[in-house]
Amino acid sequence: MMVAHSSGLPLPLRGLGGLGRTTYSAARPRGLHRRGRFPFKSSSPSSSSSSSSSSSSSSSNTAPEPEFGKAGADRDTWEGYAITARQNFTRCMEADAENIDVVDAVLQLAAEDDAVRTRATVPLPVQSYVNRVEKLVNECSKQLESKEDLNNEERVAFVYDFIINGYKYKLPIEQELISPYRTYFHNVLAQRQGNPASLACLLYGVLERIEKKGLISSFEVVLAQRGNYTALPSVVAQVVGGDVDVATPKRIVGDCLYTLKRFYWPWEWSPQSDSGFLPAAEALVAAHGRVGKVGSVVGVMQGMGRPFGDLTCARMATSRLADLEGGHELRDLAVLLAHDNDSRGAYELCQRYMESDAFLSLSTDAALDRPAARESLDAFQAMITKLERDHLEASMAADAKSK
Repeated sequence: MMVAHSSGLPLPLRGLGGLGRTTYSAARPRGLHRRGRFPFKSSSPSSSSSSSSSSSSSSSNTAPEPEFGKAGADRDTWEGYAITARQNFTRCMEADAENIDVVDAVLQLAAEDDAVRTRATVPLPVQSYVNRVEKLVNECSKQLESKEDLNNEERVAFVYDFIINGYKYKLPIEQELISPYRTYFHNVLAQRQGNPASLACLLYGVLERIEKKGLISSFEVVLAQRGNYTALPSVVAQVVGGDVDVATPKRIVGDCLYTLKRFYWPWEWSPQSDSGFLPAAEALVAAHGRVGKVGSVVGVMQGMGRPFGDLTCARMATSRLADLEGGHELRDLAVLLAHDNDSRGAYELCQRYMESDAFLSLSTDAALDRPAARESLDAFQAMITKLERDHLEASMAADAKSK
């Protein structure tokens, strides 16, 4: 299938049903999900452990068993863990809305990021962290069972108090408020500190499990606004009024991904903005040398960089968010791919974005002379022009080389 932009430039579409297929490194590890390669063969935890045990029985010189947290695995191993975690995450999010397990989902995204960032020799022990949540649920349930005089509203408040005040789960302080470390759910469980998105996941996961036990009849988790990292989520038995931002499983997971995307974004991100697209696009099309342009190894070269900026991790978070929410996330993923020298993938995403309601809304706002919308639209169009020019130059160079 061919898609042509208004300039007439054709680009073959490869099908972007899984937007995370080529997101595992700023330099993109060669071979990952390319030409149909899926490195599962001996990469799974079960096959690795079985082969280790059999070889250790036959030879005393076998290498020691891998330890969790110790980096140094070969590419096939950690890529296999990352792919498996992404598949598990997708399975979680494809369930019916009422059957999505937010705890499992956010642990799977943590497992994928851990495999890629640390080149893990063993996968993140997801089930161990699920068991921690189950233990918390069981302890809270035992206390609730003895409080027969409480109504549902009081029971929901008791669970909240049990987690926040009893177990001392809290917000981090100072710069850790914007640290991705405090978003990953296994770190939250281990250290009892997390940002609003991850704490909302904990509250929802515990309350949902207690509800299934029949100890509460209903609950709602009330979310802080995206971008507000100083307010704890709250819980109520029932929402009264329409101005309350209540949680759904997809919204909670989306907030965790949005938080990771924002914290890993390598460029400035205005507190008043929902996206960091504009400075990223301006850096891409700027004509002032390397300043602001992301490199695969050294990162972004600009005077006011972000403390946790990481192209690979920003790309992974945005790809999952684009799968989950679409809209402007397609555009934001496109600019990341363009910085990562994947012009073709970026162009394909731009085509999809231009067919979305989000682009129509942006164009309408720009036509009404709203400054922020006009700037974003102009930057997007400049990015499209650059991608077309880059593709044309690459094609001409290839033709010249073949002659």
